[in-house]
Amino acid sequence: MVNYVELKAVNSGNQAQFGVIQNYRNRLLLKEGKSLAAGFPADASFVMDPDFPNAVALPDVLYTMGSMLVINQKVRDVLEARAVPDIEFLPVNIVNHKGRKTKEQYVLVNMLRIVDCVDRAKTKHTLNPLAPDKMVDVSDVVLDEKKIDKDTQLFRPLGLAVLMVARRDLGDHLKAAKVTGLGVGEIVEFKS
Repeated sequence: MVNYVELKAVNSGNQAQFGVIQNYRNRLLLKEGKSLAAGFPADASFVMDPDFPNAVALPDVLYTMGSMLVINQKVRDVLEARAVPDIEFLPVNIVNHKGRKTKEQYVLVNMLRIVDCVDRAKTKHTLNPLAPDKMVDVSDVVLDEKKIDKDTQLFRPLGLAVLMVARRDLGDHLKAAKVTGLGVGEIVEFKS
C-alpha cells in the first residue's frame, strides 16, 4: 500500500474561488521550502474571483490558483495537534466581492520540506525545457518511499512543486475531521 496521498483544494457548489496571492511578489518562493515568515507582508491577500459573483461560501480549505494550501483555524488546529513538522503558517487576508476583508481568518501553509522522492523512471513526465530539474505533463506519479523520512507528514516533491503530499494517516485524519474544500486522493491519480 502507498503510504502517501495527494492533498488539493476542491471546489463545489457556491464556494468562493480565488486567483493567485496578491501583494506578494515572490509567489514562486512559496513552493521552494524556504521560511518566509520574517518579512511576509501583512497585506498579502486572496481576492474572490469576480467571474463567480455568486460563489461566496468559505470552506475550511480555499480553492486558489497556484497549488496553495490556504486553511482556516479548524484545519490549523488539526495540523498543530498532530505536530506536523516543517511547516509555517503565513496569515493572509481574504477579500470578498465587495472589496472588504472577511472576518474569517485564514493562513497559507508554507511547506518547508521538499523531498527528492519521485521515481522518475516509473513516473510519466516531460522535463521542463526551461528548467530541466522540473517536471511537466506529469501523470502516474510513483514515489520512492525509502527516500522519505518517517517523520515527514506534509511536503512537496522536488521537481514537482505543484503536488502537495501528505502521509496517509494525516490525510485520513483530515477526512475524519470533515474538512471542507479539501480533496484527498491517490498520488498515482495526480495529473499536471
